[in-house]
Order: sequence, then structure tokens, then C-alpha cells
Amino acid sequence: MAPPSFKGESQPLLVESWMREIEKIFRAIRCAEEDKVSLATYMLQERADVWWASLLHTRFEDGAIEVAWDEFVTLFRAKLVPAVGLYTVFILLCEEMANKVLGVCLAVGLYTVFPLG
Repeated sequence: MAPPSFKGESQPLLVESWMREIEKIFRAIRCAEEDKVSLATYMLQERADVWWASLLHTRFEDGAIEVAWDEFVTLFRAKLVPAVGLYTVFILLCEEMANKVLGVCLAVGLYTVFPLG
């Protein structure tokens, strides 16, 4: 199980995909809360790594102040997923889920067309 790296792409789906993969790994290895930020930020590269190093220096006294996982997630998303990006992610995830549900319904013969109005 190789954790994915993240270079700082500002594409909402890539950001959310990376976050989901990291959290999936954390669940699989039963990662302790206090280790999550260190392990996740180890996988940051290029722009993302520069952003995190700068934030540690300016906001967290070069790492002297502990950063909780929830706080990291909030800061990470605020930096890389603008508000309009969150809406886009939500819509795309809804479409993806709808397609999966429709596919299952078609596969088991549960799909019925209902007239609109």
C-alpha cells in the first residue's frame, strides 16, 4: 500500500481524491490521530510542500505548535479548493453516485421510467 503524493494541484477532484486515499490508508493502518498530520504532510511535494513549510513557519512556530488533523484538513481544503470548487466536487460526486445507483438498478432490473409531470 503506497501512499499517494500530492504536488499542489488546484483541481478540486484531485484534492478530494488525494484526501480520500490518505484517509483510507489511515483507517486501514489504524493511524493514531496525533500521527496523521506528520504522515500526510510527508507525502506533500513541490507547491504543496512549500505551502505547508511556509504555514508551519508562520502560523505554527516552525512546528512547535501541534496541528490537529481536522485543522490540517480545513487549511488544506481552504488553500487548494476554492468555494466554487467545493460546489463542483459536490455536483460531480452526486453525478458519480447517481450513475452507480442507476447502473446497479439497471443490472438487477429495478429501473422504471417515471413520467415528469
